[in-house]
Amino acid sequence: MGFLHNQEVIFWNNYKSPSTIELKIPAEELEDLPPKDAYFIELLLRNISGVATHKVSFSEESLSAKLGVSQQMIKDRIKELQKKEWLEYVDGSTDSIKFLRPRDSREIQGKYWNLFEKIQRNKIQKWEEMKYFIQDKDFCKMRMILTYFGEKSSDNCGKCSFCLSQNPVKEKTLSDEVLEILAKNPATFDELSVKIFWHEKEKIYETLITLLNLEKIKMLNYKTYMINE
Repeated sequence: MGFLHNQEVIFWNNYKSPSTIELKIPAEELEDLPPKDAYFIELLLRNISGVATHKVSFSEESLSAKLGVSQQMIKDRIKELQKKEWLEYVDGSTDSIKFLRPRDSREIQGKYWNLFEKIQRNKIQKWEEMKYFIQDKDFCKMRMILTYFGEKSSDNCGKCSFCLSQNPVKEKTLSDEVLEILAKNPATFDELSVKIFWHEKEKIYETLITLLNLEKIKMLNYKTYMINE
């Protein structure tokens, strides 16, 4: 439906709107109807203003509350009377379709069906390409994107999941962080503790002892550490 609507073959109204109703027989002929039907129509006349003379909008929910019966029961009774051509009723909660051009089944099944089928094939193809892009682990994602848009690159981006898996970044250890700080400037234990505050002081102290034993650092004075060059 959405496809034919977009192609301006039909107007598809899939939004809820007020229902409409109109009595199609003169009110004076009610006494000739079966009592059950006449009684229900009288209820409609009492509760829906103008229904005897013209098409009016109304709410099944409000009518249901007034009459003390379910909305579905009201709809079913109205539709029964509509089949007998005593009422004209449009249910606002259902979709409506209006042809904007002469209805031609062969044109719809030929021209528009072929176009619809082509669009669906393109969607499936794009989905398959996207799935391949997500699942592939053998190529640089950026190069794949550039290739998709007709461009070429001989270099990997170095930032995508594939590139990072080829060149894994080594996670820094506490020792690495201490050495990196001391490589810039000598520092005391308290200064190191402030700069790498996310580590426990006890762990930092143990690391300093280890690095001293490995002779990677040395004491500049009784409380300052520096790189052992």
